[in-house]
Amino acid sequence: MKQSRAIAAPITRGRAPAARPRLLVAALALHHARALSSTIPRAAKRLTEAHVEKYSRDGVLVVRNVVDAAAVDELRAVVEGCVASPGPFAEDLAPGVVAPGGDRKWNYFTDLELSTRHPALRAFATDGAAAAVAARLMDSETATFFYDQLFVKPRENEIARAASTVWHQDLSYWAIDGDQICSVAIALDDHASDEGLYFVPGSHRGDERAPVHFATGKPYQAAVGLAPPTAPAAATSFDVSAGDAIVFDARLLHGGPGSFGRSLVLRFAGDDVRFSRSRFESGRCAIPTADPGLADGAALSESSDDFPLCFRDPLFGKRGSTPVSVVEWSKGVAVSEERGDFS
Repeated sequence: MKQSRAIAAPITRGRAPAARPRLLVAALALHHARALSSTIPRAAKRLTEAHVEKYSRDGVLVVRNVVDAAAVDELRAVVEGCVASPGPFAEDLAPGVVAPGGDRKWNYFTDLELSTRHPALRAFATDGAAAAVAARLMDSETATFFYDQLFVKPRENEIARAASTVWHQDLSYWAIDGDQICSVAIALDDHASDEGLYFVPGSHRGDERAPVHFATGKPYQAAVGLAPPTAPAAATSFDVSAGDAIVFDARLLHGGPGSFGRSLVLRFAGDDVRFSRSRFESGRCAIPTADPGLADGAALSESSDDFPLCFRDPLFGKRGSTPVSVVEWSKGVAVSEERGDFS
């Protein structure tokens, strides 16, 4: 009679079987996160909690390479057409003398709501990376397009170079309320820090100032009870290359003498922003330029034709903390936290 042999348990190599379901769950979660993040533009995907915290603290941050070289060239061509055929709100912020019958020469050109007349700019504002960058830095799930503005202040123009941009806060001109409001100023020309606008870090946490006329620096008459902005004792500016963006809080004080070339500025509103009818009817808010028909306290996206919802962050509230301070993500490039140059 043969003796039965005990069957040895199979030898398990590597992790215990009980760990495998956990690994599978983790792998599926990673795959899902990657699938979600694939919808986020690269410029926004690079931003970490360190960027968000610095933006919250200072109210301004430079984000590199928001627009690639090919898109910069396309935008320059569109901008040339915008200057050649200005809209109803175009203005020279440093007007010179035009001889009778002579051609108009712009010195410090600005115009707004260009995207309502130029489909390429509309598509760039609503579909480009700027909205995702704005949402991430504002710590908002969404970014809604408010309006666009173009500034052209060429350094080779003596009149433009002699003029200064008045110190001001963007929000004082706008009929909206909220904390999550920003401007994304996309550089279309390289410029050194002393040629750019200057910003006062932390000033977005101060009081609202009166809106002022850019041509004269005088406060709006309707700005009753608001002190005018004054030139700060200290401010900071940035070296930028074409395609970089300076992102800043709508309440941040900025201005100065720099001649920065061409800058396309896109304004975005986050989750907490609401239309203010009282501000709109006060006579001191220039934007929106026409009544959007929104009720007081309405979200801007309720008027989707005027203010389209451009981006919804699929990872909002799902990110872990990524401590990045002195050494930048992925590149290993040392950065200066004092200058805010994280990219």
